[in-house]
Amino acid sequence: MESGNRGDCGNRFQTLRDFLENDFMPTSKAYQDVYLGLPEQLTGNYPELNFENHCYLRIALDQVFQTKWDAKNPEPAQKLLNAEQLETVQKLLTCYLTDKALLLQHNTLSLHYRKEAKGSQQELPF
Repeated sequence: MESGNRGDCGNRFQTLRDFLENDFMPTSKAYQDVYLGLPEQLTGNYPELNFENHCYLRIALDQVFQTKWDAKNPEPAQKLLNAEQLETVQKLLTCYLTDKALLLQHNTLSLHYRKEAKGSQQELPF
């Protein structure tokens, strides 16, 4: 996948350093602002999709790993991601705020990865 599809949609990444400095603790401002805040904003942006906030995280995490993310990492993902992966998740979530087409494309890929993980092969529509 081209790097342009991985989240080059703006620059809201001041808090990445906070993620790393605070061990990405659930009480840190970075965790609240990005890992919880961006998915909440997305649910508000796209009520018609009927996704819960964790769905946006699933989509971004699956995109980062190019597979069902929890097949590669035990939960919780936010404690295991390296700095580059954390930044990519943040960039993707930020991109999804304004790029619904990318969000839907990545959701389709995520669902495909999850079907593959269950042993079902299916063609992608694009």
